[in-house]
Amino acid sequence: VVVPADAAAHMPEGMEFDVAASVPQTGLTALGAMDVLDPAPGQVIVVTGATGGVGSWFTQLATLAGASVVALVRPENADYARELGAAEVVDHTAPDMVERLRAAYPAGVDSVADFSGSPELVAALAAIVRDGGRITSSIGKAREAVPAERGLTPHAANAVERSRLPEVLEPLAAGKLKPPQLTIVPLDKAGEALAESRAKHGVGKTIIRIA
Repeated sequence: VVVPADAAAHMPEGMEFDVAASVPQTGLTALGAMDVLDPAPGQVIVVTGATGGVGSWFTQLATLAGASVVALVRPENADYARELGAAEVVDHTAPDMVERLRAAYPAGVDSVADFSGSPELVAALAAIVRDGGRITSSIGKAREAVPAERGLTPHAANAVERSRLPEVLEPLAAGKLKPPQLTIVPLDKAGEALAESRAKHGVGKTIIRIA
């Protein structure tokens, strides 16, 4: 297969193919979200979908940058979120989730990184972002989800160019990042894997092993 040179990156020695396959797209999208939010030490970032394919990378990258990640996850995924570096874990299925966050951070949080794809959730969380804070989301119309009167301008979490793959591969090879929890499925189960992915209940990254 012939590809443009800038669409490929060297796979670090000793890295398994399944792990390497988890980096493109999700890792590059996490980097795109990092570019938008520019996490800094002491900042508080609320992350939805923190244990999913993109969220697993972003939670670690933001933590490495010194930010405190508040992961909104299902209760059964709380331990995994902490393994990724989340400083706090909140049950996003709780009906009073937003009120809990507002009480915990009365001055507002610095940023929201949304990888759930839910406009309703983005709109609800925008209410607890401080003035001048930032929002990035994986939904296509992120800006339409936030009331204009708040003065917040959400930006889409888009994958960056593939020439930046080493920004994830190198710290991964050095042990500064850990690969997401992988679910390996054979090619003949690809349809079932895609259906599960669309249901948005998966944890980590699903890899389809062709051979």
